Order: sequence, then structure tokens, then C-alpha cells
Amino acid sequence: MRKLLLISILAIFSSSAFASSNYSCNSKTCKKMSSCAEAVYQLKQCGKKRLDRDHDGIPCESLCGSNGENMPKEKSKSSKKKGKKK
Repeated sequence: MRKLLLISILAIFSSSAFASSNYSCNSKTCKKMSSCAEAVYQLKQCGKKRLDRDHDGIPCESLCGSNGENMPKEKSKSSKKKGKKK
């Protein structure tokens, strides 16, 4: 019974985290995407590796820039830790 409750709670929280996104997994090409943020979502959340043709972690370089200069900034614990080490 506890396992079922735990699984239900995890399912609710994980689905609500992805439901807040304005994007969905689909078969759009880079030309049909509206932003670099959408391309990043497609690559990271949907696993659309074809959007990163040169395998450098930057999808749709026409949108995100060849150096990723237009990519959205990620908020992560690791970036905060790096800032503290300075």
C-alpha cells in the first residue's frame, strides 16, 4: 500500500513539472521551431538528437547560435556550486 501511495505521489509531481512547459514533443524541424528554448526542450526532454547534428550539445544552431549564445540559461545546483568555489 505504501509503495502504491509513493508511486502515485511521484507520478503527480513529475507530471506537473513537465506540464508547466509551453512545449510538447513533436516532429518539428528547426525551421519550424519558434525559439532556441523550444529546440533545447526537444533535445533534452524529448531526446530528439537529430536536432544536434554535430553532437556539441547545441540544437538548431540557426536558432541557438553556433556557440550556443542564444541558449536559455540553465538553473542548476552545479552552477551555484561553481560560483562558490571562486
